[in-house]
Amino acid sequence: MHGPEIRHLRYFVAVAEELSFSKAAIRLHMSQPPLSQQIKALEDDLGVQLLERSRRDVQLTEAGKIFLTESRSILASLRSAVGATIRAAATDGGNVRIGFVTSALLHVLPILLDRVSKHFPEIELSIYDMSSRDQVDALMQERLDIGIVHSIPAISAFNKLPIYSEPFILAIPAGHELEHEEKITAADLEKYRIIGFSREHSPSLYDAQLACCLAKGFRPTLVHQARTPFTVFQLIRSGLGISIVPKPYSRLPFPGIVFKDVDNSAGHLHLYAVWRDEVSTELIKKVIRQVMYESFVDHEPGA
Repeated sequence: MHGPEIRHLRYFVAVAEELSFSKAAIRLHMSQPPLSQQIKALEDDLGVQLLERSRRDVQLTEAGKIFLTESRSILASLRSAVGATIRAAATDGGNVRIGFVTSALLHVLPILLDRVSKHFPEIELSIYDMSSRDQVDALMQERLDIGIVHSIPAISAFNKLPIYSEPFILAIPAGHELEHEEKITAADLEKYRIIGFSREHSPSLYDAQLACCLAKGFRPTLVHQARTPFTVFQLIRSGLGISIVPKPYSRLPFPGIVFKDVDNSAGHLHLYAVWRDEVSTELIKKVIRQVMYESFVDHEPGA
């Protein structure tokens, strides 16, 4: 798989709520073996065990509890989008396809969904969780209308709008020797192994993390590259290292993880809205003007 799909979230929520593969299969109108295979594939793709299985019962792991909360939130947003689709069909509305990187899910996307709903209730909004690189490809192929990415693509045909900026923050396991330090500097971090983001799957986030460490004054020893924040946190909790992560990730209440500010921070995670003006409809341009600009451009970085 190339990242969880909506159907995998639906399958997981059903199993998590029923705590039974057989009951969940009945609820989903499917047989149990394919359901079990899909859940196992989801765990493999995330690199995190979500369920504890035995012959007698099924229980959520701590990571599974967090993923259940996030999955329910995403599915609720999609139900809202479906409602907008129905309204759009009834009022001859339009469709806007928006891609977003995972870190935008925690702050930018909720604001965006709320403002679109208020300004354009007739719009059918389709959202896609994609890497920055995949969004650029999709925009070029006209499979997306607007992208929310980590880095500005060096393509003259694209319009670019900076919409959000937040600092990186230190993520350590509970009980770590730095947990109760009031002031943490770059020099304090040099001796630790840093869990990095996957350069293959998230090159922009990898580069931003490395640049952040260098801006703090140290060259990190990057180990155990991970594709998702869940994997990063699981590796940290397992004692395999610490990490510098975008501050929005600190909003995930992942058990066993403590977040700390680092002095002399010069590195930030930047998010940009990008679109191709020459293929944008008037509706898309209105969304950019009345939602993107009004929601984000006048905000101070990190606000």
